[in-house]
Amino acid sequence: MKTTPHNKRKFHRLVIALLALTLVFASAGTASAKSRHYYDPGDLTVEEGVVQVDNYEVPYIETGTQKYWRGKTVLFLHGIAFDRYDWDEKGILEDVAAAGNRAIAVNLPRAGFAPPADVDPGVFLKDTIDALDINPRKLVVVAPSYSGFYALDMVNDHPNMKLAGLVGVAPKDVENFEALSKQQARKTPTLITWATEDNRIPTNDPELGAEALKAKINKSKVKLYESTSHSFYFTTPELTQEFTSDLILFTKYPKLSLKWVF
Repeated sequence: MKTTPHNKRKFHRLVIALLALTLVFASAGTASAKSRHYYDPGDLTVEEGVVQVDNYEVPYIETGTQKYWRGKTVLFLHGIAFDRYDWDEKGILEDVAAAGNRAIAVNLPRAGFAPPADVDPGVFLKDTIDALDINPRKLVVVAPSYSGFYALDMVNDHPNMKLAGLVGVAPKDVENFEALSKQQARKTPTLITWATEDNRIPTNDPELGAEALKAKINKSKVKLYESTSHSFYFTTPELTQEFTSDLILFTKYPKLSLKWVF
């Protein structure tokens, strides 16, 4: 067969794709998140601070210093019963930072089981991201339960914003989330995680569950965890480790991992 520039380009793309897949599957086959550390967790510092967003002070905790931020920034939100410290106490913040990322957990305003009346959740979260000096193109947002009000609303409110990734962890407000166009979905690689038998938001609920959200974000994927707990990622060391490993893999290879792993 005659060699042409077109054939050469196709061959090069094939080689690159195979190399990328090799890296993805090698990462996926690693059992422990800790074994994929690029840095010794002992070298990481834990820092706390506060940013002002509208009328609210938003406290945050982050790990690492700028020399470790060679990967992405992972922003951890929280469910109604938790706060920023839980991500640190479970070791997830440290593991994600040690894999070469900037890891930040914030506290969100809340009034009972919903955002305060004077808060526009999507605008508030985007303003928080700006206040923390985060580039959305390098940002992976982890949004469990209650924080779905903020993360899903932000995605709808900012159709031109490109995120590195979104991890929905049984997020609330799926029923009010507007389906993304294919173009916007390409800008928002999304991994949807849920317990197999969630005791608060049934996984298979046609309006609130995992498949309902998946149907609204083209090419998103669902990963289920064997648990009955709504907060499965905190319930046992095994599930925490599994979730953390998946998060590290998704953070490093968002689109490839969605296509070939999850």
